[in-house]
This record gives sequence, C-alpha cells and structure tokens, in this order.
Amino acid sequence: MSGFIHPLKLVDVQADIVQNDDESGYLINDGKDTVYYKLTQPNYSLKFENMPISFINKPDRNNDIWIEPKEELQSLLAEDIFAQPASQGFSRRGNETKIELVYTIGSIDPEREYRSINPPPLELLEEIKDSLYNADLVIKN
Repeated sequence: MSGFIHPLKLVDVQADIVQNDDESGYLINDGKDTVYYKLTQPNYSLKFENMPISFINKPDRNNDIWIEPKEELQSLLAEDIFAQPASQGFSRRGNETKIELVYTIGSIDPEREYRSINPPPLELLEEIKDSLYNADLVIKN
C-alpha cells in the first residue's frame, strides 16, 4: 500500500479553565530575576490521528493552529485573548498526536513588578468555561 494517505482525524477535544495558583509555569525574565505569575487560562487539549510529523516539527507552529472563538464566547471576554498565539505543547504516541493550546485571561504578578490582568469574576469565569466549545479549531497547512 505504498503511497496511501491516511486523513488527519480529530479524535478527542477537551477544554477547561485552569487556575495556576502555585506561581509556576509561566515566567518572564526581566534581565535579573525570573518573575512568576498566577495564571487563569483556557486550556484546549486536542488529540489527532495521522497528524503529519512535518507539521509537528515545523519551527513556526504558532501560526498554523489556533482556536477561533465564535461570537458567544468572544462576547464573554474583555479582550481578544485568541488574537495572540497560544502557548503550545505537542506529544506523540504511535499515530496519535496530542496538542495543547493555552491562552491567558488573567495573570497576577504577586510581587507587583509587572502589569497584572485580573481574571474575570467567578460567575463570568463559569460562563466562559461553559462556552469554551463555542469555537472553531483552525489548522493552516
């Protein structure tokens, strides 16, 4: 069966709001010290079958896959968090590839050296969480 092409298939999608209160994970280097943030982030976990390895190994992946919110989800957000490239993670096992796309809707600098973005109030955060699937996955080849 040489030359047979297996189509890319999305087999699982999970979306959640992750609140990172342990001050780890995201850092900015100010030239002297590393500053840690407490983050509130929509996190999308996508599992594909038959994703081409060339896509995963491409150095400029940030512009090739993203979440595009529909009007209902976008209306709940104070700013367009999806306009910025997402933090991405890729892992592969056999013919399955897992991609994580993470966006930030709140970042608090506990030391108050950098601009903080307060996360939405808890009630609004729940509405956002309930609307995370009100979006399209976009893959550019």
